[in-house]
Amino acid sequence: MTQVEQSKRPLVRPCLDWSERRNHVAGALGAAIAEHALAKGWVKRVPSTRALTITPQGHVAFYELFSISMEDAKGTEV
Repeated sequence: MTQVEQSKRPLVRPCLDWSERRNHVAGALGAAIAEHALAKGWVKRVPSTRALTITPQGHVAFYELFSISMEDAKGTEV
């Protein structure tokens, strides 16, 4: 069984970020994607916050794997 299958969280659900007022993926799937991106070095944590910053490697990976351009997000926290 995978970590996602063992989780008590719902598999996936939408979640509105209260500070940014933008939706993101929550639940076991969102957590698994975040942990994978952290492990691969695609994102890094911003100290003393819950925010993540997309790394240069992350910009390339998200575009190559998901056709997501992060040009508008460069240098910003997501």
